[in-house]
Amino acid sequence: MRLEECARPEEGERANKSIFTEFGRTIRDIVANVQEIIRSEVRLAKTEVKEEITGLKKVGIFFGATALCALYALGFILLACVYVLSEAVPPWLAALIVAFRRRPAATAISG
Repeated sequence: MRLEECARPEEGERANKSIFTEFGRTIRDIVANVQEIIRSEVRLAKTEVKEEITGLKKVGIFFGATALCALYALGFILLACVYVLSEAVPPWLAALIVAFRRRPAATAISG
């Protein structure tokens, strides 16, 4: 047997090496695809969270404006009470009566 024949791989070994090479490439492609899918899902989740926060921000602004309007309405109702009472008593006394009558109601609501 000559030295060249010993150093040359047989046909069966070449086929095995090419099969393993193709298998390795396929595994690398699968891993790369899975990584890309995971990255895409993370980007999608971030986008969805941003959209949801934007929607919640709009709702928060709406409720804040509603609360501000309710506060003004309460103030006008109390002012109307002062005006009605000022027909029977002096205006300063009407303001004190409304202020002190409102206080027990506020503590009953909060406590």
